[in-house]
Amino acid sequence: CLASTTDEPGKTLDNEKYSVTLQLLPSLNVWKSAAVSYPLPSKDGQTEFNNFDVLAFGGQGVGPTSKDLSNTKISSCRRWDTVFCLSQRNGVWSDHWSIVSMKSSSDATDIDTNAGRFRVEMKSSFGNREGHTACLLPSCLSDDKTNKPGVVAIFGGRTGGPLSPLNDFFLYKLQRSEDCGEVFGLLGTPSDVRGVLPEPRFGHSCNCLQSESCDKDEPLLVISGGTGISSTSDGTSITTTLSSVHILSRVLDDANGLSHFVWGRISDLPAPRSYHATAVAKSQHKDHLFVFGGVKESNDAFCSSDTSDDSVFVVELSGVRKPTTTKSYELVGHDIPSLIGASAATPKTGSEMPHIVLIGGVEEQTQHTPGSRHANRNAIKILQLESSSSGVVARRCGVSITATDVMDFGSCVHQSVIALPTEHISSSSIAVVGGGVPSFAFGQSYSRSFAVNIASNHSKKKRNQIAQPPTQNSDSVELKNIHEPQHAHVIYVANRHAKTARTFLEAKGIFDKRYKLIHVNIDGESRIALPLITPWAAGEDEIDSLVVGKGKEMMPFSSSSMSKIMQRR
Repeated sequence: CLASTTDEPGKTLDNEKYSVTLQLLPSLNVWKSAAVSYPLPSKDGQTEFNNFDVLAFGGQGVGPTSKDLSNTKISSCRRWDTVFCLSQRNGVWSDHWSIVSMKSSSDATDIDTNAGRFRVEMKSSFGNREGHTACLLPSCLSDDKTNKPGVVAIFGGRTGGPLSPLNDFFLYKLQRSEDCGEVFGLLGTPSDVRGVLPEPRFGHSCNCLQSESCDKDEPLLVISGGTGISSTSDGTSITTTLSSVHILSRVLDDANGLSHFVWGRISDLPAPRSYHATAVAKSQHKDHLFVFGGVKESNDAFCSSDTSDDSVFVVELSGVRKPTTTKSYELVGHDIPSLIGASAATPKTGSEMPHIVLIGGVEEQTQHTPGSRHANRNAIKILQLESSSSGVVARRCGVSITATDVMDFGSCVHQSVIALPTEHISSSSIAVVGGGVPSFAFGQSYSRSFAVNIASNHSKKKRNQIAQPPTQNSDSVELKNIHEPQHAHVIYVANRHAKTARTFLEAKGIFDKRYKLIHVNIDGESRIALPLITPWAAGEDEIDSLVVGKGKEMMPFSSSSMSKIMQRR
């Protein structure tokens, strides 16, 4: 259990201490799923940072407690072919996971997205799947005003036993029905995929490559490692851990305006890896793939990468438009133990240097001492990357963690870590969803889902430049009660009017940014409570007609406010 902790002294950067706050989210109760953040574009095509969906595809477990599942009784864990959705609207998280219905069709059609227009064979399901990966493809429309949706790429996994890995490739997007406004999913397999497909695999990693241009030939994602199959001398199929690395690129066909995909293989990882963590970050204007831990031998569950000296290494992804030889080397200076089932992300931290956030996993597991397996002692790690003459080096940053509730990281394995859209230069957010471990004696154990807000102390100067409420000092709040909700003046509006009201209040300078918006029930109707610096006085304001009431509510602090308070402590 964890309320507040810091990493060990002497292993941190004095000028790179991070304050991390955790907010519990509804539990997914599924592990080895694949999840992405799916931003919702506004009418002018620009991303709305407080309006997005977290989509989780498949996985194994009992599934979330959801209104869509209220009539479904599941006594044991199973694999899912479902798309689960957790929404954030106007900065407020939903209180439950929902299920996105899938449009059923077997026809070929063109899907138009911000990553291109692709011809696909429509599918009604991706199968009961685990161990697969998903990522939101980078947009090729930097100045798009057409409000085109994003598209998710789903690859590999397995729907059967360990000897049945897959290399199928899906595209998925959300679409709103024009007649009734219902949101549903479109799933299809691309009709035009060229090059040599990666070998079938599960337990691999997949990372999107952030595009800086909109070229006709653009690398989109990189897939590495995983568990596949091979044959013995007598023809028996056995599982094997893979080291191959593949790049997926998009190529625009000028003739018809459609795009096709091309797979290309680059140099292998220095050693095989499965259930490893990876992240892509830029250094010296080049993309680098960082590989952390993982299983090295598929036939030995207790043989992790800590049996060698290369548990963390770097692969340069330069010139990846065509299969090429790439440079790989060991990452030094990180002080990260070998981990199995961890996840990583590269959120924006307000620092000029790139950072990697590594979460969860199991450490200290060796072939000779299986009993030594235990949960990750410091479940959240942040690395600062620095360039050197020999490549990239990493240094472990100090982390101070504050949770709004009791947290248990013992089951934080095989989860998804997702960087969330943010417009703040001084902080970043990620979501950790799913995860868990089987326990044959006591049943399954599932990790809690939570949001992580990260603020770097070295950005204080920038944060002090952010406008504060003019009539109330945020330091006046009792610091000893930061985990408890505080009384605040509020107005109540209908859910659909929350964004309009907040925009107006912010322009007037009376919206209290220290607090989150919350859902309340008034006379059986769901309303949004918006915090105010001063009591609401009705007048000639344009939102008077939207306000259905005023009063005081116990309001929880926002993640950014908690980070600032912890830094001042």
